[in-house]
Amino acid sequence: MFVGIFLLCSFNMFAHADSTVYPAAHPLIQYTGRVDKTNPLGPVMWAPGVYIDVAFEGTYCIMKIKDEVKYGKSHNYIIVQVNDEKPYRIQLKEKENSIILASNLKEGKHKIKICKSTEAEIGWLQPIAFIAKKIIRPVKKPVRKIEFIGDSITCGMGNDESSQPCGKGEWYDQNNAWMAYGPLTARTVKAQWHLSSISGIGLMHSCCNKTTVMPPLFKKLSLSADSIDWDFTLYQ
Repeated sequence: MFVGIFLLCSFNMFAHADSTVYPAAHPLIQYTGRVDKTNPLGPVMWAPGVYIDVAFEGTYCIMKIKDEVKYGKSHNYIIVQVNDEKPYRIQLKEKENSIILASNLKEGKHKIKICKSTEAEIGWLQPIAFIAKKIIRPVKKPVRKIEFIGDSITCGMGNDESSQPCGKGEWYDQNNAWMAYGPLTARTVKAQWHLSSISGIGLMHSCCNKTTVMPPLFKKLSLSADSIDWDFTLYQ
């Protein structure tokens, strides 16, 4: 099994004769979290911990995904888990990326989970397409649903030093929502999860010179003041 990241222009190097391109909004591709599905190019996600489930037949799966690159330099991290194996953490490198999620697998049915590891303040991610021999129906979502509301601890801030030790790099380099207490708890009890969390946010007063607090942001899809409202009926 191999996980890697390459520029979109390099995709032809890894093309398979039996490849089928599935748009990211295809009904067989399953999203969990605050996701904007109104964009015709593909679903858009901001919040930490939003995850995608993809099941496929074949030996490989590739994802095309856009990164907002907020502030002109901030690149999101994602977590990739193939067939319940040890997850991999990848930082996107470009505004448009082609990621080999898995390759050289045994012929047959496989599953992949992709999780947004960084929080909304690092910008959005927009999957555009998945390439595989055949995308199939994923495992049904767990019945239980949990929403975790909070600040940096809930985001998974500072809990992964695999790329940079604490105090080095950018402030989000150690952010790993997959390993935050919420997703860990949800996976343990076999539940879906949502993370409605922002580093430094407070209920009545926030830290780090933030002028906003959680109550007005909680109802927003992207957890920011200029966002459209989140439809709470989508997760009840």
